[in-house]
Amino acid sequence: MTMEEFAENFMKKPDDDFEVKALRMINERLRKKNFNSDEYFDQLLSYKVHKDETRISNYDFYKAMDREKYHFSAEEIEALFRLLDTKKDNFIDREEFSEKVRCIYEPLFKMLDIIKKNNLEIEDILFRMQIDPKRNELLDFFKFKSSN
Repeated sequence: MTMEEFAENFMKKPDDDFEVKALRMINERLRKKNFNSDEYFDQLLSYKVHKDETRISNYDFYKAMDREKYHFSAEEIEALFRLLDTKKDNFIDREEFSEKVRCIYEPLFKMLDIIKKNNLEIEDILFRMQIDPKRNELLDFFKFKSSN
């Protein structure tokens, strides 16, 4: 990734993509309720008709999104369901849900919180990464990670 690509992606609003927006909303709900992904999955399971099942069908997911007051269209809920259904078996299980919500997006929100808390600008981040913004060098994640 070049410096220009990094700057462009850093400045890009996360709401540009529905899946990102939806997962962001779910993560924000988790934080507001002080739930981890497993606790929130249990809450989504509570809206099921057949409570003995430990997976969520497309119908149950639609119903849960409605009960949770996410104002998504039917097409958006379907797209989110397909994103979360990584096994492509027409069900979302705890593992699939947690994998997408916890492992991928929570670190991004932690980074966002650090950026907001410290009022960091892109120049601050580049400085802390020891990157000269005038040079057009590729960013090396492992070099950055080892410097912290």
